[in-house]
Amino acid sequence: MAVKNPFIRYKIYSTTPDPSDVSGPLVENVKVLCLITKEDMDWIPFLKKILAAAKLPEKENKIITLSKEDSFSAADQGWLEKAEFILLFGLSPSTIGVQVHHKLYQSTTLRKTTLLQIPKLKNIEPHKEEKQKLWQLMKKVFLHE
Repeated sequence: MAVKNPFIRYKIYSTTPDPSDVSGPLVENVKVLCLITKEDMDWIPFLKKILAAAKLPEKENKIITLSKEDSFSAADQGWLEKAEFILLFGLSPSTIGVQVHHKLYQSTTLRKTTLLQIPKLKNIEPHKEEKQKLWQLMKKVFLHE
């Protein structure tokens, strides 16, 4: 005897934004996930130069743009297991559901992932001091200098 389920005809949809819809799914070989604000989209070439200088192959990193209103869980996305590094450019860790103290140019490790909190790209590029701080962080984290 079959049980009649009145909800079988309905699909359940997620109500939280899915950032993978913005730029495609996070693939297995992605080691560095760069989250930037939509305001910083014009600065993506600058970001690519930074990643290249840190010797991070393009196929191992992914850039995802988010608005300040976006809020979701990096853990639910599987990012804390798949990505080795998440770089937050101008975004608070709470944007991705991580509750850590916000310290610029500092790293925080959660599970298998290291979070790097960095100012907006548009605030870094025109200032030599900010570029130097970012370069020191990248050398320490990625080049082990």
